[in-house]
Amino acid sequence: MSASATDRIPIETGPTTRPIVKYIQATNLTSGGVVQARTIFVDGTNGDDGTAVVNQMSLPYATLNAAVTAASANDRIFILGGTYTLTGTLAMLTGMTIEGGGATNTVIICSGNSITMAGVNDVTIKDLTINAGSTAIGILGSADSYDIKIHNCEVHSATSRNIDLSRCSVISIVNCKIRDSTADGLYSLEGGIVPDDTKKRPPLVQGCHFYENGTHGINFIGVHDPVITGNNFEKNGNAGIRIQDPVQSTIVGNQLERNTENGTVGTAQIIVDLNDLTVYTGIYAVNRGNINISANGFGVGERGVLITGTANSLFEVCISSNLFLSPTNVNISFSDYRPAYGLSILANRFTVNNKTTQDAVVITGQATGVDGSDISILGNSITNYERGVVLTDVIDVSLSGNTIANCDTALRFGGTATESVDSVGNIFNGNTDLHTEGASATATYRGLSNIIDGVLQLVESNAVLTPTVNGEIGIDGSSNVLIRSAGVNKNISSIP
Repeated sequence: MSASATDRIPIETGPTTRPIVKYIQATNLTSGGVVQARTIFVDGTNGDDGTAVVNQMSLPYATLNAAVTAASANDRIFILGGTYTLTGTLAMLTGMTIEGGGATNTVIICSGNSITMAGVNDVTIKDLTINAGSTAIGILGSADSYDIKIHNCEVHSATSRNIDLSRCSVISIVNCKIRDSTADGLYSLEGGIVPDDTKKRPPLVQGCHFYENGTHGINFIGVHDPVITGNNFEKNGNAGIRIQDPVQSTIVGNQLERNTENGTVGTAQIIVDLNDLTVYTGIYAVNRGNINISANGFGVGERGVLITGTANSLFEVCISSNLFLSPTNVNISFSDYRPAYGLSILANRFTVNNKTTQDAVVITGQATGVDGSDISILGNSITNYERGVVLTDVIDVSLSGNTIANCDTALRFGGTATESVDSVGNIFNGNTDLHTEGASATATYRGLSNIIDGVLQLVESNAVLTPTVNGEIGIDGSSNVLIRSAGVNKNISSIP
């Protein structure tokens, strides 16, 4: 059966106040017993809820709620340019698409209501603005919904979270502006697992701008396998990205600046909380995780990356190829943390134009924690900090191929359980002290083939650092390496 001239569907929009529309013929009748998707048009200027006809652009609905009431699963609701106010909850159906004429043209004012997704799949919201206004949550997902796409949208001004997709999976949020919420810009609790494994894909947040949200730009808790890439996080009150117990998380190629501005103690541009994974059961159960934080740019903020955990943090963490420009606090901080599967800090650049009184990398483990931390700090460049690397209560640390320059102290040992620090092939240039130790610290330091202000370091194996109150390791006027052991300076010959 052919469609009439009025059965035309818009497939392209332009940058005018109302969409410029091209058409194709609608073929949404039955074919082989399968009902094809229908298009429902909404036009706040020319529409009429009483005379509207599905599939006919010339007879559109006037209100969005009436269009949703008329819709069935798999329908497409196309909203022409204009401002629309929700008069009740807008409940998405399986297979439904809600599409506007562009985020600058089509605006939905929630007015105390939310767009909801409960127990549905394959839903799309795109090309429009959602003004959450007096609404706690602008877009609310729940009940194990999956395959949710939010593309080319602006969502803003919620009194709590702009978007909450808890227990939702196969999330795709692309090219959106998410801003000015009272709490989180995007929140999800326990998601990423799909009942239908054929549809399993990692949650994706890409190319979005999160700014001036009250707490975090993104806050994921127990979300499986998220990929957060190519986003901009700016002036969010607490962290740009906060993830807790994430599994196989990838945070790559983002820009983060001036987050943490609410002054909350313990905040950072990226916060990762690695706790006891046994709390997650059923389809959400996990026993090991991998965290990859790579190729991000960090501007001004309290910290760059803050990672906390427990002695049973069953995670492998890699922080690599990032640029840290923050002059305040530590750039990478690990607190109460000892990774069971290893920690790698690789090929990052830490630099500020003017000397700062803060630290570049601080790793604080647990004096009673398990052995075998296996920490690798390789190929990094650290310049103009008070202390380059601070190690407290950690075990099995390898420093290799790093350049640490113009710091007051290149390496700092603290706590009572720092052991087995191997320093090989590093360049220490222009630092006031090569090493210092806390009053109660002990460390087994082994140095080989390090360049110290042009001098090659050959430190005897298993040189034990027994600190004094002001104990330190430095370089004397003749450019020999000094080890202070039991309060006595011990010269180790070096080769110019």
